[in-house]
Amino acid sequence: MHCPDSHDRDIAQALELAEQAVKLGPEAGYAWSVLGQAHYRHGEYEAAVDALEKSIELDFELKARSWFFLAMAHWKSGNEHEARQYYDRADQWMRQNSPPGAAFPTSQFRAEAAGVMGIETDGESTNDADVVQQTD
Repeated sequence: MHCPDSHDRDIAQALELAEQAVKLGPEAGYAWSVLGQAHYRHGEYEAAVDALEKSIELDFELKARSWFFLAMAHWKSGNEHEARQYYDRADQWMRQNSPPGAAFPTSQFRAEAAGVMGIETDGESTNDADVVQQTD
């Protein structure tokens, strides 16, 4: 679902599998987060917001990931204020919790969100071409 090469992604299958995971484990925050990410990649932004908010409600441990996807889904829905709040929350969490110089798995999602939202990071402008694209 997050593969940089869009030809290697099957978003419809990812969405189907994520829905099955939620049915099997409706209290699993991780499953809801993956479902929200799949909805986002499928262009279903309201459904993405609902699933991602549920993942946070269930105390999904990787909240920064859900926050970045919430930022992008809100941005794509025209809710720029909410988008920026989620982006800033996730970015602050990463700055406080990642060791200096360490590659942090959520960094790719921060870069993607910055690109989608046109946010400059570390003095450089990021654009959609520099990050994982959601669909072809």
